[in-house]
Amino acid sequence: MSAPDVRRIARKLLSLYMAVAISVAAVLTVSAILVLPAYVLGHADMDITFDIREPGGPGSRDGSAVYGFNEAKGITCNDATGDMADGKWWIRCRYVADKVSYATDHLRANGLEVGGTYARIVMQPAGGSWINLVCAAFLVACLGLIWSWRDASRLRRELAWIAGNKGRSVLAVAAPGVVTMAAVGLSTWMLGSATTPQMPPLRHEYMVAMFLTIVVTAPLVEELLYRGVLFDLLVKRSTVVVAACLGTVIFVGAHVGTEFWKIDPVRVTALGMGSLALYAVKARTGSLLLCIVGHMLLNVFVFSVYAASAMD
Repeated sequence: MSAPDVRRIARKLLSLYMAVAISVAAVLTVSAILVLPAYVLGHADMDITFDIREPGGPGSRDGSAVYGFNEAKGITCNDATGDMADGKWWIRCRYVADKVSYATDHLRANGLEVGGTYARIVMQPAGGSWINLVCAAFLVACLGLIWSWRDASRLRRELAWIAGNKGRSVLAVAAPGVVTMAAVGLSTWMLGSATTPQMPPLRHEYMVAMFLTIVVTAPLVEELLYRGVLFDLLVKRSTVVVAACLGTVIFVGAHVGTEFWKIDPVRVTALGMGSLALYAVKARTGSLLLCIVGHMLLNVFVFSVYAASAMD
C-alpha cells in the first residue's frame, strides 16, 4: 500500500472518529436539555418503586409511619402493596432528591433492606412533566431544522414516495415493532423470563403525560436525532451498515446510561434489534417519516402494557 493510500485511509478514519464524537456529544446535549428544567426549577421529583425484603413481609402497616419522612430529602413512603406474583413485596416511595441513593440510604437507616430499583415510574422537574414536554417540543423543532436545512424538500419527497409505495410503507412501519417483539420473545425464551423484572402498575395521574412522552415526543426526538441528523453525519463518512451499527451502539448506550452494571440483556437485545430495524427502514425507503411512525406504533404497544397495568 502506497503512502498516499495510507494517508487517505487515515483521513477517512479520523473523519469517522470525529463524526462519532460529534454524535455522542449531540446525544449528551439532547439529554442535558431534557433534564435542564430539573436544574432550573429545583430538585428532580421522582416516583419510584422498591422491592422489599423483610421477614414476614410488611403486612398492612403504614409505609409512611414505618419508614418515616425525611423533610430534608423530601422522602415519603406510602402503604406497601400486596404480594406480587413473583412473591416479592413492593412499596412506593416518593421523594425529591438529586439521586436515588438518598432514598435508599434513608430507607436502610430505618431498617429496610432494599432490593433493586424495579421501576422509575416518572422522573420530572419540580415544575411538572409538562415542562419536560415543552423542552421536548423545542428539541423537535431544532432537530427538524438541522435535519432539513440543506434540503428543505426532503419531507415533500418522502410524502410523494409513500403515496406511490403504500404497500412497502405499511411493511416499513410494521417492521420495527415486529422485529423488537420477536427479539424480546426469543431472548426471553433463551435467557429466561426472570431476567426482566415485573413492572408495578402505572399510576393514573401520570397517564396523559406518559402517553405524550412515550408515544409522541420520544419517537420524534429519537428519530430526528438518530435516524436523521446522526445517520446523515455518519453515513457520509462510512457505509450504511457501519453507520447503522455505530448509531445503534450510541442509541443503546444512551438508553442504558451509566447503570451498565445492571444491564438487562433482554432490554438491550430489544433496543439493539429495534434500532437496527429502524435504520434498515431509513436505508431502504429513505424516509425518516416512516421511521417516526414505526417507532410510534412500537411505543403504542409499550404504553398499552403500562396502561393495562394501571387498569388492574
